[in-house]
Amino acid sequence: MKIRIYSILLLLFSCTQLCAEEEVAKFDLLIGKVNKANLTIEGAIKVTIKPGWHIYYKDPGDFGLPTSFDCQGNISNIDIHWSTPKDHEDKVGEVTFVSNIYEDMVLFPFKTNIIPNQEYVDINFHIKYAICKDRCIPKNAEIKTSQPLKDFMDSDINKLINEWYEK
Repeated sequence: MKIRIYSILLLLFSCTQLCAEEEVAKFDLLIGKVNKANLTIEGAIKVTIKPGWHIYYKDPGDFGLPTSFDCQGNISNIDIHWSTPKDHEDKVGEVTFVSNIYEDMVLFPFKTNIIPNQEYVDINFHIKYAICKDRCIPKNAEIKTSQPLKDFMDSDINKLINEWYEK
């Protein structure tokens, strides 16, 4: 009996490890605009999620773990925009649970101020999230940038960011 239980636990652990090592959510930091005179940055965190998988909104609803961002660096007053999530239903018996999720690709636009008297812009995002398909796997991600403080604008990224503010 003990061997059977250990075998089942080993199988579950190895499956969880295999799934956890897959890169099913990719995080990228996009910078749309840097204004040196106003000491502001407009950017976004882009999350690309493999088909069939999802992550949760900051308020996951009935199931799931909230996605959260912790930002450090020589910036202040960061304002992250949370796009409207999709409803995801899970049925257990006759009870339906509704969660708030993102699938495929989502942008989290942000605006922040740069601390005065800086020569570089340093941004470091620590992200906690759960990647889910048949089951959820708690994960952490980190994305960062360090670049000279100078006026910058990428019109394509800026257009994409502005579109996501509408969602």
